[in-house]
Amino acid sequence: MPTEFIDHFYVIPDLGVRGSLDVRKFDTIQAAVGAYKELPTDKLKALGMTDTQNRPGSMDFVHCKSGVDILLNENSRIPSWNNPEVKEAVEYICENIDLAEKLQVRFITPEYDTLFYLNDGEMLTMHYPNGMTKDATCYAHPDGYHFKLGHNTYHICEFAEICRNQSITIEPLQRRNDEQLNTYEIYQVRDFCSCNYAFRNYDEAKKTLSSKDYRFVCAGMLGEKTTLDDLFRIYNANDRPMSRQMRSLSVSDIIVSNKDGKSTAYYVDDIGFKELRSFAHFLKSERLKQGIRLGEDRQR
Repeated sequence: MPTEFIDHFYVIPDLGVRGSLDVRKFDTIQAAVGAYKELPTDKLKALGMTDTQNRPGSMDFVHCKSGVDILLNENSRIPSWNNPEVKEAVEYICENIDLAEKLQVRFITPEYDTLFYLNDGEMLTMHYPNGMTKDATCYAHPDGYHFKLGHNTYHICEFAEICRNQSITIEPLQRRNDEQLNTYEIYQVRDFCSCNYAFRNYDEAKKTLSSKDYRFVCAGMLGEKTTLDDLFRIYNANDRPMSRQMRSLSVSDIIVSNKDGKSTAYYVDDIGFKELRSFAHFLKSERLKQGIRLGEDRQR
Protein backbone atom coordinates (compact mmCIF):
# COMPACT_ATOMS: atom_id res chain seq x y z
CA MET A 1 0.00 0.00 0.00
CA PRO A 2 1.54 3.36 -1.05
CA THR A 3 2.51 5.78 1.69
CA GLU A 4 0.34 8.86 1.94
CA PHE A 5 2.08 12.05 0.93
CA ILE A 6 0.42 14.38 3.44
CA ASP A 7 1.21 13.65 7.09
CA HIS A 8 -1.04 16.32 8.61
CA PHE A 9 -2.52 19.76 8.07
CA TYR A 10 -1.87 22.77 10.30
CA VAL A 11 -3.25 26.17 11.14
CA ILE A 12 -1.16 29.05 12.52
CA PRO A 13 -3.18 31.87 14.12
CA ASP A 14 -0.49 34.54 13.69
CA LEU A 15 2.68 34.29 11.58
CA GLY A 16 3.77 37.70 12.81
CA VAL A 17 4.00 36.78 16.46
CA ARG A 18 7.38 37.10 18.16
CA GLY A 19 8.90 33.89 19.47
CA SER A 20 7.57 30.39 18.82
CA LEU A 21 4.64 29.99 16.44
CA ASP A 22 1.40 28.43 17.66
CA VAL A 23 1.08 25.52 15.20
CA ARG A 24 -2.17 23.58 15.51
CA LYS A 25 -2.26 20.15 13.79
CA PHE A 26 -5.24 18.47 12.11
CA ASP A 27 -5.72 15.07 10.49
CA THR A 28 -8.04 16.24 7.71
CA ILE A 29 -8.27 19.24 5.42
CA GLN A 30 -11.92 19.64 6.46
CA ALA A 31 -10.99 20.08 10.13
CA ALA A 32 -8.10 22.41 9.27
CA VAL A 33 -10.25 24.64 7.05
CA GLY A 34 -12.93 24.80 9.74
CA ALA A 35 -10.41 25.87 12.37
CA TYR A 36 -8.82 28.40 10.01
CA LYS A 37 -12.17 30.05 9.23
CA GLU A 38 -12.99 30.40 12.93
CA LEU A 39 -9.85 32.44 13.61
CA PRO A 40 -10.04 36.27 13.53
CA THR A 41 -8.89 37.99 10.34
CA ASP A 42 -6.88 40.82 11.89
CA LYS A 43 -3.72 38.66 12.11
CA LEU A 44 -1.52 37.04 9.45
CA LYS A 45 -2.93 33.54 9.84
CA ALA A 46 -1.92 30.53 7.73
CA LEU A 47 -3.27 27.15 6.61
CA GLY A 48 -0.84 24.49 5.37
CA MET A 49 0.41 20.91 5.37
CA THR A 50 3.45 18.80 6.30
CA ASP A 51 4.50 15.85 4.15
CA THR A 52 5.68 12.33 5.04
CA GLN A 53 8.94 12.28 3.07
CA ASN A 54 12.33 11.30 4.49
CA ARG A 55 13.05 14.97 5.01
CA PRO A 56 9.61 16.35 5.93
CA GLY A 57 8.72 19.72 4.56
CA SER A 58 5.84 22.05 5.17
CA MET A 59 3.91 24.22 2.74
CA ASP A 60 1.42 27.00 3.39
CA PHE A 61 -1.70 26.84 1.24
CA VAL A 62 -3.37 30.09 2.32
CA HIS A 63 -2.39 33.30 4.09
CA CYS A 64 -4.81 35.87 5.46
CA LYS A 65 -3.34 39.33 4.92
CA SER A 66 -5.26 42.46 5.95
CA GLY A 67 -8.43 40.39 6.19
CA VAL A 68 -8.03 38.89 2.70
CA ASP A 69 -7.45 35.14 2.17
CA ILE A 70 -4.84 34.54 -0.54
CA LEU A 71 -4.07 31.18 -2.18
CA LEU A 72 -0.27 30.93 -2.49
CA ASN A 73 -0.06 28.15 -5.15
CA GLU A 74 3.29 26.94 -3.78
CA ASN A 75 2.49 23.37 -4.92
CA SER A 76 2.60 24.44 -8.58
CA ARG A 77 6.21 25.60 -8.16
CA ILE A 78 7.62 22.42 -6.60
CA PRO A 79 7.14 19.27 -8.72
CA SER A 80 7.24 16.83 -5.78
CA TRP A 81 4.32 18.63 -4.13
CA ASN A 82 2.20 18.81 -7.27
CA ASN A 83 0.47 15.44 -6.69
CA PRO A 84 -3.17 14.21 -6.40
CA GLU A 85 -3.37 14.50 -2.59
CA VAL A 86 -2.22 18.10 -2.61
CA LYS A 87 -4.43 18.98 -5.58
CA GLU A 88 -7.44 17.52 -3.79
CA ALA A 89 -6.68 19.61 -0.70
CA VAL A 90 -6.30 22.77 -2.83
CA GLU A 91 -9.64 22.06 -4.55
CA TYR A 92 -11.36 21.74 -1.16
CA ILE A 93 -9.81 25.01 -0.01
CA CYS A 94 -10.99 26.81 -3.14
CA GLU A 95 -14.52 25.51 -2.64
CA ASN A 96 -14.76 26.36 1.06
CA ILE A 97 -12.76 29.57 1.59
CA ASP A 98 -13.71 32.87 -0.03
CA LEU A 99 -10.36 33.55 -1.67
CA ALA A 100 -9.16 36.77 -3.20
CA GLU A 101 -8.36 36.93 -6.89
CA LYS A 102 -5.18 35.19 -7.99
CA LEU A 103 -1.90 36.74 -6.85
CA GLN A 104 -0.41 39.09 -9.40
CA VAL A 105 3.00 40.53 -10.23
CA ARG A 106 2.99 44.25 -10.95
CA PHE A 107 5.58 45.48 -13.47
CA ILE A 108 6.57 49.12 -13.21
CA THR A 109 9.10 51.71 -14.31
CA PRO A 110 11.72 52.78 -11.73
CA GLU A 111 9.41 55.75 -11.05
CA TYR A 112 6.61 53.32 -10.02
CA ASP A 113 4.51 53.96 -13.13
CA THR A 114 2.52 50.74 -13.69
CA LEU A 115 3.18 48.98 -17.01
CA PHE A 116 1.13 45.77 -16.73
CA TYR A 117 0.27 42.86 -14.44
CA LEU A 118 0.94 39.12 -14.72
CA ASN A 119 -1.04 36.52 -12.83
CA ASP A 120 0.94 34.18 -10.60
CA GLY A 121 2.54 31.50 -12.79
CA GLU A 122 2.24 33.40 -16.09
CA MET A 123 5.24 33.98 -18.36
CA LEU A 124 7.22 37.14 -19.01
CA THR A 125 9.05 37.85 -22.27
CA MET A 126 12.30 39.82 -22.02
CA HIS A 127 13.88 41.48 -25.08
CA TYR A 128 17.62 42.11 -24.81
CA PRO A 129 19.51 44.82 -26.75
CA ASN A 130 21.39 42.23 -28.84
CA GLY A 131 18.07 40.95 -30.20
CA MET A 132 17.84 37.86 -28.01
CA THR A 133 14.48 37.11 -26.41
CA LYS A 134 13.90 35.01 -23.30
CA ASP A 135 10.69 33.72 -21.71
CA ALA A 136 10.46 32.95 -17.98
CA THR A 137 7.73 32.08 -15.48
CA CYS A 138 6.90 34.64 -12.78
CA TYR A 139 5.69 33.71 -9.30
CA ALA A 140 4.06 36.36 -7.16
CA HIS A 141 4.84 36.96 -3.50
CA PRO A 142 1.93 37.57 -1.12
CA ASP A 143 3.33 40.98 -0.09
CA GLY A 144 2.60 42.35 -3.58
CA TYR A 145 6.08 43.86 -3.97
CA HIS A 146 8.30 40.84 -4.68
CA PHE A 147 8.26 38.06 -7.24
CA LYS A 148 10.35 35.09 -8.27
CA LEU A 149 11.83 34.90 -11.75
CA GLY A 150 13.86 31.78 -12.43
CA HIS A 151 15.97 31.15 -9.32
CA ASN A 152 16.00 34.79 -8.22
CA THR A 153 13.60 36.88 -6.15
CA TYR A 154 13.23 40.58 -6.99
CA HIS A 155 11.51 43.63 -5.59
CA ILE A 156 9.41 45.12 -8.39
CA CYS A 157 11.38 48.38 -8.36
CA GLU A 158 14.71 46.53 -8.28
CA PHE A 159 13.68 44.61 -11.39
CA ALA A 160 12.56 47.82 -13.12
CA GLU A 161 15.96 49.38 -12.48
CA ILE A 162 17.76 46.27 -13.77
CA CYS A 163 15.73 46.41 -16.97
CA ARG A 164 16.51 50.07 -17.53
CA ASN A 165 20.20 49.71 -16.70
CA GLN A 166 20.57 46.73 -19.05
CA SER A 167 18.31 48.05 -21.83
CA ILE A 168 15.79 45.22 -21.44
CA THR A 169 12.20 45.66 -22.57
CA ILE A 170 9.49 43.36 -21.25
CA GLU A 171 5.98 42.19 -22.09
CA PRO A 172 3.59 39.35 -21.20
CA LEU A 173 4.19 36.25 -23.29
CA GLN A 174 0.46 36.27 -23.95
CA ARG A 175 -0.96 39.77 -24.16
CA ARG A 176 -4.53 40.44 -23.14
CA ASN A 177 -7.00 41.92 -25.61
CA ASP A 178 -6.08 45.44 -26.75
CA GLU A 179 -3.14 45.58 -24.32
CA GLN A 180 -0.67 48.22 -25.51
CA LEU A 181 2.87 48.37 -24.12
CA ASN A 182 4.92 51.49 -24.73
CA THR A 183 8.71 51.56 -25.19
CA TYR A 184 11.42 53.95 -26.32
CA GLU A 185 14.66 53.59 -28.26
CA ILE A 186 17.67 55.88 -28.39
CA TYR A 187 19.94 56.32 -31.42
CA GLN A 188 23.23 58.23 -31.60
CA VAL A 189 25.47 59.31 -34.45
CA ARG A 190 27.73 56.41 -35.27
CA ASP A 191 30.88 58.39 -36.12
CA PHE A 192 30.65 62.00 -34.99
CA CYS A 193 34.06 62.79 -36.50
CA SER A 194 32.82 62.15 -40.06
CA CYS A 195 29.22 63.33 -39.57
CA ASN A 196 29.01 67.05 -40.31
CA TYR A 197 25.86 67.60 -38.21
CA ALA A 198 26.86 65.73 -35.04
CA PHE A 199 25.98 67.86 -31.98
CA ARG A 200 24.33 70.42 -34.29
CA ASN A 201 20.80 71.73 -33.90
CA TYR A 202 18.03 70.63 -36.21
CA ASP A 203 18.14 73.64 -38.52
CA GLU A 204 21.78 72.86 -39.32
CA ALA A 205 21.20 69.11 -39.62
CA LYS A 206 17.90 68.81 -41.49
CA LYS A 207 19.32 68.99 -45.04
CA THR A 208 21.78 66.10 -44.57
CA LEU A 209 20.07 64.10 -41.82
CA SER A 210 20.24 60.36 -42.60
CA SER A 211 19.31 57.21 -40.69
CA LYS A 212 22.50 55.60 -42.03
CA ASP A 213 24.53 57.88 -39.76
CA TYR A 214 22.90 56.46 -36.61
CA ARG A 215 23.30 53.38 -34.46
CA PHE A 216 20.93 51.94 -31.88
CA VAL A 217 22.31 52.30 -28.33
CA CYS A 218 19.53 51.40 -25.90
CA ALA A 219 15.82 50.85 -25.26
CA GLY A 220 13.45 50.88 -22.31
CA MET A 221 9.88 50.82 -21.06
CA LEU A 222 7.90 54.02 -21.50
CA GLY A 223 5.58 54.82 -18.60
CA GLU A 224 2.35 56.73 -19.14
CA LYS A 225 3.79 59.73 -17.30
CA THR A 226 7.29 59.59 -18.83
CA THR A 227 8.12 62.56 -21.09
CA LEU A 228 10.93 63.24 -23.53
CA ASP A 229 12.35 65.67 -21.00
CA ASP A 230 12.40 62.86 -18.42
CA LEU A 231 14.37 60.64 -20.81
CA PHE A 232 16.81 63.45 -21.54
CA ARG A 233 17.39 63.98 -17.83
CA ILE A 234 17.95 60.24 -17.23
CA TYR A 235 20.32 59.64 -20.15
CA ASN A 236 22.17 62.95 -19.97
CA ALA A 237 23.34 62.28 -16.41
CA ASN A 238 26.80 60.99 -15.49
CA ASP A 239 25.23 57.96 -13.78
CA ARG A 240 23.00 57.22 -16.79
CA PRO A 241 22.01 53.65 -17.76
CA MET A 242 24.17 51.94 -20.40
CA SER A 243 26.96 54.48 -19.81
CA ARG A 244 29.57 52.18 -21.36
CA GLN A 245 27.54 51.69 -24.54
CA MET A 246 26.45 55.28 -25.18
CA ARG A 247 27.49 58.89 -24.79
CA SER A 248 25.35 61.13 -22.63
CA LEU A 249 22.19 62.08 -24.51
CA SER A 250 22.84 65.29 -26.41
CA VAL A 251 21.91 67.44 -29.40
CA SER A 252 21.62 65.43 -32.67
CA ASP A 253 20.64 62.20 -30.85
CA ILE A 254 17.25 60.70 -31.67
CA ILE A 255 14.60 59.26 -29.34
CA VAL A 256 11.96 56.95 -30.82
CA SER A 257 8.70 56.74 -28.87
CA ASN A 258 6.71 53.55 -29.48
CA LYS A 259 3.37 54.53 -27.95
CA ASP A 260 -0.17 53.25 -28.51
CA GLY A 261 0.93 51.31 -31.59
CA LYS A 262 2.63 54.30 -33.23
CA SER A 263 6.39 54.93 -33.56
CA THR A 264 7.57 58.56 -33.64
CA ALA A 265 11.17 59.80 -33.89
CA TYR A 266 12.31 62.99 -32.15
CA TYR A 267 15.54 64.87 -32.84
CA VAL A 268 17.16 66.22 -29.69
CA ASP A 269 17.46 69.91 -30.50
CA ASP A 270 19.38 72.61 -28.65
CA ILE A 271 16.04 73.57 -27.11
CA GLY A 272 13.40 70.88 -26.94
CA PHE A 273 12.76 68.16 -29.52
CA LYS A 274 11.86 68.14 -33.22
CA GLU A 275 9.51 65.48 -34.55
CA LEU A 276 10.90 63.63 -37.57
CA ARG A 277 8.06 62.31 -39.68
CA SER A 278 8.54 58.74 -40.98
CA PHE A 279 12.11 58.71 -39.64
CA ALA A 280 11.38 55.99 -37.04
CA HIS A 281 10.77 53.48 -39.83
CA PHE A 282 14.13 54.22 -41.46
CA LEU A 283 15.95 53.94 -38.11
CA LYS A 284 14.41 50.54 -37.39
CA SER A 285 15.33 49.33 -40.89
CA GLU A 286 18.88 50.53 -40.37
CA ARG A 287 18.97 48.77 -37.01
CA LEU A 288 18.07 45.51 -38.73
CA LYS A 289 20.79 46.04 -41.32
CA GLN A 290 23.29 46.49 -38.51
CA GLY A 291 22.47 42.98 -37.31
CA ILE A 292 20.47 43.96 -34.22
CA ARG A 293 17.57 41.53 -34.45
CA LEU A 294 14.28 42.55 -32.87
CA GLY A 295 13.26 39.47 -30.91
CA GLU A 296 13.96 36.79 -33.52
CA ASP A 297 15.77 34.45 -31.10
CA ARG A 298 13.68 32.92 -28.35
CA GLN A 299 14.99 30.95 -25.41
CA ARG A 300 12.81 29.15 -22.88
